Amino acid sequence: MPNRSLSEWLADIEARHPVEIELGLDRVSTVWKRLKGNIDQSFLKTPKTIVVAGTNGKGSCVAVVQSVLVAHGYSVGAFTSPHFLRYNERICIDGVQVSDQDIVNAFEKIEIARDELRLTYFEFNTLAALVIFMG
Repeated sequence: MPNRSLSEWLADIEARHPVEIELGLDRVSTVWKRLKGNIDQSFLKTPKTIVVAGTNGKGSCVAVVQSVLVAHGYSVGAFTSPHFLRYNERICIDGVQVSDQDIVNAFEKIEIARDELRLTYFEFNTLAALVIFMG
């Protein structure tokens, strides 16, 4: 289906692999390697990464860290889950939600790279954030 909207993409991704959690990183690693092969990596540096894990307060913690780092001149990509109102809340750059079109463009790249691999909703979302942050 060419020229899908973000809501059409999200409905399709959720419907084709309804399992929320499927342990293992093999699928994501395979698709990420394929995606990286299509990105000009000559200008890329390995980004400094902060992973926030736990039961409660992750979103608040990420928001505070993001605000402090942006205030000090750093460029910050944040990926959180779940969202409250709009899917775009999940992926922010420097505290600003990315556009529907940025997400759709990332989904289109992932769709080509995944080929026949089935990805969960969360795996698709994680890869979309990485594609946007690298792009």
